[in-house]
Amino acid sequence: MKKLLTIVLSIICATCFSLFFVACNNKDNTAKEEHVHSPSDWVIDEEATCLEKGLKHKECNVCNSILSVAMTSALGHNYVNNKCVNCGEERYTQNLHYAINADGKSYRLIGIGLASDRDVVVPSTYNGLPVTSIGLGAFEDCTSLVSIIIPDSVTSIVAFAFYNCKSLTSIVIPDSVESIGERAFEGCTSLTSVYYSDTKEDWNNISIGRYNSNLTSATRYYYIENESDLPNDNGNYWHYVDGVPTIWN
Repeated sequence: MKKLLTIVLSIICATCFSLFFVACNNKDNTAKEEHVHSPSDWVIDEEATCLEKGLKHKECNVCNSILSVAMTSALGHNYVNNKCVNCGEERYTQNLHYAINADGKSYRLIGIGLASDRDVVVPSTYNGLPVTSIGLGAFEDCTSLVSIIIPDSVTSIVAFAFYNCKSLTSIVIPDSVESIGERAFEGCTSLTSVYYSDTKEDWNNISIGRYNSNLTSATRYYYIENESDLPNDNGNYWHYVDGVPTIWN
């Protein structure tokens, strides 16, 4: 804001100087200097960010005098797959419990930890390293869990990961997932919607262990980003609206 104020004051000073200069010139050479101002398009002085306003001005195309100054609105975050496309900020659930993997280069999510969210968004990284799996029994008996979005850094959902999560109604599974362990979704009796981030063919390539009928019998939706790309087949498709999985109608 201090930087923005400095720019505004600079432009105002420049405007005053320009008007004074033109006025002085007009006294000596009125016929030559007098003209009707021709305003330019808006010139961006300070780009707006997701959280801060920007600054712009119009100037005369003939004499370069500053004609008007205005602020531009902050962009606001635009989350796609829970990552802002403007600034890159990730939106995810805090205080989940992680453990570093044997390779020392990645983490697995091992529990709900101190998180209180009913709608959980798993981050793609933790302590600067990728989160690559939902660990053994990570959310077992977590009856408060209603929905979960898994990032595309995850390659496996281990056995019993969501065992007996009776309130779980929806899950986003990325196309990076290669395997889902036995009983990972056993007891998830409220699970009705599975949002998969790729095609039916890719889904069929996932290795899914036994006793996951609650997962495989739920309605499955496949990701299509743009409405213009929707196939004419009456299939089930979804996209993100401000980070929330939304079904294409």
